[in-house]
Amino acid sequence: ARRVVYSICEHQGGTVMYLPRGTILKRAMRDAAIFQEWRDKGVKPADMVGKYDLSSQTIYDIIARQRALHRKSEPDLFGFDEGTVH
Repeated sequence: ARRVVYSICEHQGGTVMYLPRGTILKRAMRDAAIFQEWRDKGVKPADMVGKYDLSSQTIYDIIARQRALHRKSEPDLFGFDEGTVH
């Protein structure tokens, strides 16, 4: 635990950040796992319905939200963030 706290302090020290807990943390971890299974392992949403006890529409919604989150952290390779089209 001390190494984890030290690492957080090294990388985030002096900043304000929100750390979820309880059901919010569990839901965030579940959603990340669903996205990783879909993206990295090719698991189909229909195959995750029983595993996570969610409807297929909920699985699709989670994947869409996670894709949007991951897009924000990817670099813009084609210059679209600059706001000008050449």
